[in-house]
Amino acid sequence: MQHLTQEGLLISIRNRGLFVIKIMSDADMAFYEHLVALTGSRSPVRIHTTLMIETRMCLTVLQDSYRFTDEWIGEHRVIAEAVRGGDGPLAQTRLNDHEDAVLARQTGAPASVSVDTRRTRS
Repeated sequence: MQHLTQEGLLISIRNRGLFVIKIMSDADMAFYEHLVALTGSRSPVRIHTTLMIETRMCLTVLQDSYRFTDEWIGEHRVIAEAVRGGDGPLAQTRLNDHEDAVLARQTGAPASVSVDTRRTRS
């Protein structure tokens, strides 16, 4: 398992276990696909489909540096909670913050914001 993790085929997430990178990448894409589908509008879905094709091509190039962490999972969770709670402005803010954090992780640059991944509800 350690060798597979070193090769980038598995990712170890503390207190969660080992995951296959492809499955996590698919889960990441499915998260955003579902988020856009919640708009109920065909136009954003079409735009998103095109964007996801381009994103998958980029992820293929970045696959060695595209890592999933507890922080990444927490960022997705708080975005989903804001959407589920019907708070559009909060969802947009959290999505923007998540984008900044991902870019910072990929480039090694400091993030312009600190993403709060704490739950908003009990």
